[in-house]
Amino acid sequence: MVVRQEIRSTLFYCPQQEKKKTSARLAKVGNTEKRNVFLQDKKETIMKLIEQNPFRILGVYANARPADIVANCDDMEAYLSVGQSVSFDLDFDNLMPAVERTQKTVAQAKSKINLPKDKLKYALFWFVKLKLKI
Repeated sequence: MVVRQEIRSTLFYCPQQEKKKTSARLAKVGNTEKRNVFLQDKKETIMKLIEQNPFRILGVYANARPADIVANCDDMEAYLSVGQSVSFDLDFDNLMPAVERTQKTVAQAKSKINLPKDKLKYALFWFVKLKLKI
């Protein structure tokens, strides 16, 4: 139940700067347009969760084994230390903006999925790899 409430609050969470922007935009428009402005801001927040997803930055599926995550992190750190770029199959560069990978963003992505509740939050907005046995 607690996880559900936290996920719900995450979906409808608007950072402080976005709240200021939203309130400024709402002050300029009429009541009929306020709902549209509010919904647009929520769509932008959800798109940020998808585009800046730690699983996307690390180049793994949401249900990847810790060994796969560590292997990708090691590869990225090796390439980034010599100044080369890294790309993975899950980047989806043709559908979304390019992934910005630096040593700092990789470290932040690893720290964002350490706790199970955070891992669940980001897994909701990323792909899983299913292995079906028939």
